[in-house]
Amino acid sequence: SEEHRVARHQTWRALEALYRSGRARAIGVSNFTADHLAQLVEDGVEVMPMVNQVEAHPFFVPQETVGYCERHSIIVQAYSPLGGGPGSNAARATGGEADGTRLLLSHVAVRDIA
Repeated sequence: SEEHRVARHQTWRALEALYRSGRARAIGVSNFTADHLAQLVEDGVEVMPMVNQVEAHPFFVPQETVGYCERHSIIVQAYSPLGGGPGSNAARATGGEADGTRLLLSHVAVRDIA
């Protein structure tokens, strides 16, 4: 919504001020989609986000967001790298069938390494 867009931009401007003052060595965002990042840039930024923390693992890779980050030199930091369990996006999208943690930990290659 427009309200959320404005709030994201205002929050980003506050983070930029912290960065410029030296009180933060790096600033980034969490759970921003490619559209959120594009809107932030459209609304005007002085400092590009340095990192975007998103859910990413072998069963769920937000390709459009990762691609946007790569094109704009934004580091992608994954949370739930083992699949996120029953509360992950992948599990919710499949009604619990794709419990990434269970699937990954039971995968032959992972079991062979462990």
